[in-house]
Amino acid sequence: MSIQAKIYKILFVFFSDNFIYQNKSTLLSELKKKKSFKESNETILPLPDNIPPEIPIMLLSKSNEYEIRFSRNRIDYISVNNFETQKILLSVDEIFNALNQRLKNVGLVISLYFDDIPEDQINTKIARFFNADNKDIFNMENSSEFVLRNLYKKQLEIGEIKTEVNFSTTFTFANIEDKKRISVDFDINTFPSRNIEIDNTFVKHFIEKSFSEKEDFINKIKKVFV
Repeated sequence: MSIQAKIYKILFVFFSDNFIYQNKSTLLSELKKKKSFKESNETILPLPDNIPPEIPIMLLSKSNEYEIRFSRNRIDYISVNNFETQKILLSVDEIFNALNQRLKNVGLVISLYFDDIPEDQINTKIARFFNADNKDIFNMENSSEFVLRNLYKKQLEIGEIKTEVNFSTTFTFANIEDKKRISVDFDINTFPSRNIEIDNTFVKHFIEKSFSEKEDFINKIKKVFV
């Protein structure tokens, strides 16, 4: 049986201690001129200045395609139908250039699901991750739901820069397209690194390396599921 991993969402995050939006309307208007964000809908939320820094204060979106959420300490670019590496690179680059601000960290989350696994075989497939000694603890064959997450640090060569990253994968059951599936969030971010210079070139290499690492990981998982 051929098992396919299909992407259904990509999240790229720009992190900063404090993004400064001197003119919100101007920034959104500038982005709407970009190739990736034409015909976008903009929203500026009437919120006080003292809201928590992670709360979005404005949005740029296009239904069933993407959404950009702007907050004080992060900017989330979420794509739900544009999964080609080059298109993601263009969209992220256009946001980066419009911001023209120093970044502290970046992160990428690729959400995907495994197709062609019958629902009645999902638990058995997942159970293969565990040794027989742990079977009674996890009891995967009788479980109706689960969350399995690992997190570790890993050094990647991003361009020519050796960068320490957080490398995380989260397995869950998810109802996607009206079917119960194995869903995986593949997450890489630069939080363990200090004083890295994040420019357009670094971001490009970071995204390309993340997609490459994702492919290596998926190939390993397929060997477990087959």
